[in-house]
Amino acid sequence: MGTGLSYGIGSITAYFPNTTFRRNLLSGGSPSRYPPDNFFAPDFNTLFANRAIGDYRLLPGGPFAKAGTDGRDLGAEMGTVLALINSNPPPLPTAPPVVRGLRFRR
Repeated sequence: MGTGLSYGIGSITAYFPNTTFRRNLLSGGSPSRYPPDNFFAPDFNTLFANRAIGDYRLLPGGPFAKAGTDGRDLGAEMGTVLALINSNPPPLPTAPPVVRGLRFRR
């Protein structure tokens, strides 16, 4: 929520003009304050595989499974996210970045 703005569609319109805001899962809030075609859950704790360890995959067969605009589960593809977190990151470049012909020191 931005300074002087209300939560919901007021902030969405101010900070993300011309955006499509639909098929999102929101905790709490009043559906009347958001664009249509979104979901509201009173308690996120019961929706995820193992929230305590950061596994935010939706429970299979739950009310929001396959509810995304693409027919898949809402949110990030947690299998991919977890695989990236547990993988070795790529090495950092050894040369400083060049921007508009200038060299910056690290």
